[in-house]
Amino acid sequence: MRAARVFGLLLLLALPASAQEVLEEDWSVMTIMGARVGHTHSVRTRRTGPGGGVEIETLEQSRMAVKRMGSGIEISQDVRHVETPEGRPLRFSSRMIMSATPTISEGVIENGKLKLKTTSGEVTKETESDWDSECLLSEGSRLLMLKKGFAPGTKYRFKSFSADFGKADEVEVEVLEPESKVVLGKERRLNRVQVKTSLQQGVVMTTWVDEQGTAWAMESPMMGLKLAVERSTKEEALKASPAELPEVFFKTMPRSDAALPRPREITELRIRLERADGGLADWKPPAGTQTVVARDAKSVTLRIVAPPPGTPAAQPIEDQSAFLKPSPAVQSDDPEIVDQARKVVGEERDPYRKASTLAGWVNRHINKKSMDVGAASAKEVLKDRTGDCSEHAVLLTALLRAAGIPAKVCSGYLYVRGSWGGHAWSSAWVGRWVDLDATLGEGVADAARIKFSETTLEDAGATIEGMTGAGFMHGDMKTEILEFALDGKMHKVEPPGTLTDNTFSAPLLGFSFEKPADWKFTAPKDLPPFILAVLASPDGKAEVRVSYIDLPYDLSPLETKKAARKLGGGSGGEPGKLAGLETYETDSRLFVRLSPGEMLVIVLKDEEAARPALEHIKKTLKIKR
Repeated sequence: MRAARVFGLLLLLALPASAQEVLEEDWSVMTIMGARVGHTHSVRTRRTGPGGGVEIETLEQSRMAVKRMGSGIEISQDVRHVETPEGRPLRFSSRMIMSATPTISEGVIENGKLKLKTTSGEVTKETESDWDSECLLSEGSRLLMLKKGFAPGTKYRFKSFSADFGKADEVEVEVLEPESKVVLGKERRLNRVQVKTSLQQGVVMTTWVDEQGTAWAMESPMMGLKLAVERSTKEEALKASPAELPEVFFKTMPRSDAALPRPREITELRIRLERADGGLADWKPPAGTQTVVARDAKSVTLRIVAPPPGTPAAQPIEDQSAFLKPSPAVQSDDPEIVDQARKVVGEERDPYRKASTLAGWVNRHINKKSMDVGAASAKEVLKDRTGDCSEHAVLLTALLRAAGIPAKVCSGYLYVRGSWGGHAWSSAWVGRWVDLDATLGEGVADAARIKFSETTLEDAGATIEGMTGAGFMHGDMKTEILEFALDGKMHKVEPPGTLTDNTFSAPLLGFSFEKPADWKFTAPKDLPPFILAVLASPDGKAEVRVSYIDLPYDLSPLETKKAARKLGGGSGGEPGKLAGLETYETDSRLFVRLSPGEMLVIVLKDEEAARPALEHIKKTLKIKR
């Protein structure tokens, strides 16, 4: 932030004081679901440019801080547009910080050409391309809005250049009925304008503006969370955010309607997705590993596959060379990345084996699995060895392209512990498209994932890849799992276990146990779908809950004791063995490691009274895998 301020001061000092005239300045408070997360600052200035002509400069600054799975994330961005008073673009810059180093884009438009310089991960690229004369920046967009007016029902489209994506954005505007809104302590009659863009599909932004085109408030959905920006005083905007930042990740996770057994081994999934607001109507699900089985006004039904190596392509084989292009975040032409890809694949020539080997190497190379990084480039990740799923995805995608394998960055949902969590992974062309998830390791990625967006021909090589369709994701989305494939067989969704007299059996999970004769099984009402069975004592006071948990990526590599502690096991337990499997046991919990990515968890209520039931379960537990 200090560097950005210094940069701005230097620009001001380079011009005579008389050349500056502030036309408009405003401050706003930013909230998510009503919780304060940051602020924005906007300044529109008329000044004398380097050539003596009059210029309009618009500076938009934003600062935001939230929690993601308990880790604090700070995001800051400064966007500067310089145009003529008539709105003709001259130059622009963008500086975004979401990781240790900023991503900076600087563009100059001259003689019908765009000279663009982008720096990401300390790697700078310069390109020159034709400038689309229809593209507008901030002042041009404002003038167009005033020209079109605010009569309800007014609709129009225009192109706006996005420095974040490095390309033109198709903007669709509709003026709605005006409404009264209290801003800065005063009720104001404001025009309501709805905006959609092609680079953030699925996102609908509503802005409240006055007759001069000044924005007073804005609201936009963010995966089901309401992001709001409202004008305030400077003092109010700059107030410190609360010590306890809002957690956004868990609130964006749709709950699964059913538990999936061994999700990392599922090779096919049929699932129905529904948004009551009709928000999926314009969604075009990425193909390759997904096909649309059915759709209506509110829902989409998908078939998702994880084809084994060597499976013939289901789609026509086309030229995929566009997905070999480097981009500011996926620097596949960087010498260090090219050299690393060569070292990892060695003499291997088979595309799939090369891709799988690279995925395994990335999984091991990123040795600090952390949510502390907002979004880092492949070059940064290679050097720092830190990050979450998005860092695994950009580094693997860069290495794949460097190894001559067309690759995409993908974003969507991954099934974890009875919910669908936001996730990123890669897709590689090895004779057909296959998904690879370096966060989880090598091999074809499972089918227990929903791909909402991926690198397309339009954004291949752009500043941001694989995110244009992420706006269709929504925390309140309903899911209905229809069937899935495990061990080469399709299975309908059924309760994961069956009860026969005193025995609970879960064939797909590979285990069974018996309850004490005087205890009874009760229905696990209003509990997460990964609760398999609930046992109650004869008097109903003591209880035993048996759960199956598929471990998230950051827990799978841990030894059983550490993983159990992360799941609430506490530090006073003892490691052990049961039916040949590692365990960790405390006074109130037993953890049984079914596999590196799976844990059976048994929790006691009224520990002393429930202990005999646990001992009976341990004595009768049978593992068949």
